[in-house]
Amino acid sequence: MVIDLGAAGRFTGGGKLQHKDGAATLESAQFTLHTDKLNLRQLHSSLHATSLAGNISLQGKAKQQTLTARLTQKDLQLELQALLNASKLHLQQARLQARQGSLAVSGQASLQGQRDFALTLRSQHFDPAALGPQLPAADLNGSISVDGKLAPAWQASATLDLQASKLAGHPLTASGKLRADARHLSDVDLRLQLAQNSASIKGSFGAAGEQLRWLVEAPQLNAFSSDIGGAASVSGSISGSMAAPRSSFELDARGLMLSASKHANPDSRVHASGELTLAGASKRPELNVQGTVQKLDPAAFGSAQSGSIQADFRADARLAQDWRAALSLTLQPSTLGSAPLSGRATLQADRQRISNADIDLHLASMALSAKGSFGKAGNKLEWKLAAPQLAPLGPQFGGALQAAGVLAGTSAKPALSFTLDGSNLHLPGARQIASIRGSATLGSTESTSDVPMVADIDISRYGSPTLSLNRLRLQTSGSRSAHTLQLSASNGDFDASVKLAGSWANDSWSGTLNTLQNRGRFGFTLAAPAALKVTAERDSGVAGLLHPQQISVGSASLQLPDGSIRLDQLEKNGASWRSKGQAQGVPVNYLAQLSPAWHDFVRSTLNIGAEWSLNLQAASNGAAPALDGMLRVYRESGDLTITGADLPQALGLRMLDARADLTDGNLRLQLNLDGSRAGQARFDASTRLVDGHLSQHSPFTLSGSANMGSIAWLAPLAGQPGMEVDGVLKLNVAGSGSFAAPQLNGDLNGEKLTLTLPEQGIKLRNGQLQARISGDQLTLQNLSFDGTEGRASAEGWMRYADNQASMNLKLVADKLEVLARPDRILVVSGSSSLTRDAKQFQLTGKYRAERASIELANENTPTLSDDVIILGRGAAVGKAPQGMPLNIDLEADLGDAFSLKGKGLNAQLAGTLRIRVSERRAPRVQGSIRVVSGTYAAYGKQLSIERGVINFSGAYDNPGLNILAVRHGPEGEALSETNVEAGVEVRGTALAPVAKLVSTPNVSDSDKLAWLVLGHGIDSTGGNDMALLSTAAGALFGGGQGRLANALGVDELGVKQAAGTAAGSATGLQSTVVTVGKRLSARAYLSFEQGAGTATSLVKLKYKLNPRITLQFQTGTNNALDVLYNWAFD
Repeated sequence: MVIDLGAAGRFTGGGKLQHKDGAATLESAQFTLHTDKLNLRQLHSSLHATSLAGNISLQGKAKQQTLTARLTQKDLQLELQALLNASKLHLQQARLQARQGSLAVSGQASLQGQRDFALTLRSQHFDPAALGPQLPAADLNGSISVDGKLAPAWQASATLDLQASKLAGHPLTASGKLRADARHLSDVDLRLQLAQNSASIKGSFGAAGEQLRWLVEAPQLNAFSSDIGGAASVSGSISGSMAAPRSSFELDARGLMLSASKHANPDSRVHASGELTLAGASKRPELNVQGTVQKLDPAAFGSAQSGSIQADFRADARLAQDWRAALSLTLQPSTLGSAPLSGRATLQADRQRISNADIDLHLASMALSAKGSFGKAGNKLEWKLAAPQLAPLGPQFGGALQAAGVLAGTSAKPALSFTLDGSNLHLPGARQIASIRGSATLGSTESTSDVPMVADIDISRYGSPTLSLNRLRLQTSGSRSAHTLQLSASNGDFDASVKLAGSWANDSWSGTLNTLQNRGRFGFTLAAPAALKVTAERDSGVAGLLHPQQISVGSASLQLPDGSIRLDQLEKNGASWRSKGQAQGVPVNYLAQLSPAWHDFVRSTLNIGAEWSLNLQAASNGAAPALDGMLRVYRESGDLTITGADLPQALGLRMLDARADLTDGNLRLQLNLDGSRAGQARFDASTRLVDGHLSQHSPFTLSGSANMGSIAWLAPLAGQPGMEVDGVLKLNVAGSGSFAAPQLNGDLNGEKLTLTLPEQGIKLRNGQLQARISGDQLTLQNLSFDGTEGRASAEGWMRYADNQASMNLKLVADKLEVLARPDRILVVSGSSSLTRDAKQFQLTGKYRAERASIELANENTPTLSDDVIILGRGAAVGKAPQGMPLNIDLEADLGDAFSLKGKGLNAQLAGTLRIRVSERRAPRVQGSIRVVSGTYAAYGKQLSIERGVINFSGAYDNPGLNILAVRHGPEGEALSETNVEAGVEVRGTALAPVAKLVSTPNVSDSDKLAWLVLGHGIDSTGGNDMALLSTAAGALFGGGQGRLANALGVDELGVKQAAGTAAGSATGLQSTVVTVGKRLSARAYLSFEQGAGTATSLVKLKYKLNPRITLQFQTGTNNALDVLYNWAFD
């Protein structure tokens, strides 16, 4: 036995029936049904998708049967136990467990006599949202009990008790009771409390004179729905009979608003009263209501304009399929924005007619009026809009618009005439129209069947976020029985026009498509007129053409600049579409005009042909869409050349044929490719659509093979200038399963693979690839290359299962030369692993530099400015979207032969670093780099690096520094005050270095600087040396307040010219002095000045008494006390 529920799943099983001695009386029965997957979402769209599994079983004898069911998944469980004993049904348990809550029903019923029944529903922490996203979130705790009888006439009583519950996060309680039969409700007493809101209903209903009085007090409307706000009170009474009930009501609401709005007016008020009646045998709802509105702000309901609306209204309506309504509105003095608003409106309407319309509305200088009727012979509705300024409507509006017209006739045979004139229009959605002018006369109220259809509407400079037009024009001429229609539109990309001629009769338009062309991008021309017929829904009138029921286009041919497209059939019938045709000689460049990537990476002479025959059943009435037919695209002539790199690669296409076939939801795809350079490929795949589209559960089968004699054409697609690849690749694959769980078998092999990056000096050759595809996994058995030196290899696996990709690859380098340029040579050995799971990539490994020689580029090397464009190179690629994070844990050993040259440095380096990157955070580095030996050239001299250690203990850009560079004197000479060995010691961190001058033996800082820069003491410095010392000090220390001065802990270090005997100068010293200064406080500054030519020196202390007067104490070669003053005048 199979019970097929379609996409919801199926039950399978069986059982047996046993009769006593071949008699008709059933002695015993046993059935069991099983499901592996029951999807409740497919039974009702408001429920969550489920995968329930379990059994339903029926067992019994002649007088007793037992039904049990148990269906479960991780967070949902359905259980049922019911017993039928003779004529008594016992529902022992029907229980739904959803997450932490449950809903249970128990009871019993008699199947004979009065058919008594009693049922109890109990809820414990039940949350309806656990069953579906559209159901309310709640925590329900309570019970409902119902008992009664079904014969001879049904009677029932019920009680409700709901305590300690919540709805949408608000406290909820409810209690009540009632008695009911087919004609009467009695003893009704129901109460509900939700947050601060309450509702009650009490009384009896059904007999003459009885009433059910009801009341809703809602000071907190957002407890009912988060979409509304404000407070309301509604009361009324229900009277009449079950056959014709009616309810009076009275509403008083304050501060109404939509929660998305930020402009609630707490003083706004809506008062309404009326009556709702269910009339007639069909119980059609009829409503009459009247009321007032005070200080209502449109912005509280989402309008862009705030305001204050005062109005009186009345409405009488029948709310049914044959609806009708009578409306009356009077606007008392109101405002919208800052503009005055006033007016009135009355009208009556039903499905066929608008009658007695009288509308006169005014907003600032704008006026809208309409008067008359429409929908019946002899009716006429005149209307007029005068809007010299649309801005009062809101910030999205602007410009001027004048329009007037007359609407007459019926909806089936309308007659419309109008004129309009607008300029500089600004409309919602960022739409703009520079000008619109037009007039039209469509239809006539005369009894003749041939009525005019004349229109001319001209729009210039239309703009929106998605479309801009220089001009759009619609023209019609003629009559209903014979007319022409011409539409043209143009902008910078296209200049299109269409011209039709035909007639309108019996809800159908039929005629000829005479012209269809575009003289811009994607140019085409209709080769010959084509028949066209459009049929609307019965009695829908001209407006029905916007939603046609039938469309039929005769044979048509479009001539392209090169090639053509022929349409043999295009029909619509209800929700069904049919199309058949073919294309010949269409250049691929024509189809790819809007793709910048195509122009950057492809040069094409390829012309393709196509043929299709398609039947589409659009989604309607809840049915999924369906598509049947075929589509084939194939090469006719020409080739493709990949141009994205320095060496364009032609594919040498001889054949390209792709075909898709769809039958009853089964899709088959076939591809055949043959090219002298692209190689050969053949693929054949089949799948089944689920609900009209592909899903992860769609089954498929696949077989295919590819043999690429050269993969050189793939290199330009990598986007790496200068990169070259080559070699042979072969693929064979077959498989089945679903897209979420593929089961594939095959192999991927490559030989003679090469990868060359000339700019980096990388050349990998003799590449070999062996990979095996099995199930949902590709096993990389071997991928290896020979370098100019050494070898690289990789192995591991990649997997795709449950819509997730994973991998584990091991990469090995054995004395591999990864850089081979004249200025950069690097040979490495080591291994690493690259893994991927559902959340991240992980790269771990250890590499050692066997040999390295790196020369740093000269800072003076010229570079191209940003505005220089190199022809042939693609445009800069925008920032790629952020993908899955890559976590890194790599150890790098510089080895024993790592040399670094450039920018004055010539050193042998050693050390080990561990580099870690986690969760897209900045890299963290542990380890150190040390200088084994080396020198640093500065000012034509060689400084020996005695100690050079860079320690990393966290941030990659702030390592610790421990560096000592010394200028050695002549070998064999003892160090003394006349033979000083000077240098610089740097400690601290890269972001906060601390540097000081050092020397052996220890001398003054000015002497250290002279020995470091000049090679002798400062007392031996002559004029030329002083110029050199000044230049060097300026370059080293950035002037008197430079970087070295800051590193040494002083505020001034430099060489300057003294000002003779001017106030504040170093009186008594030569004109050239070396200065070291330090600020002691906000008022005190201490400096030392040393003459460059003789042993003359000064120590000065400046102390600022106030902003105008400073004391200067001076001792040394010259002793003095100066009083310095500063006086400023306007």
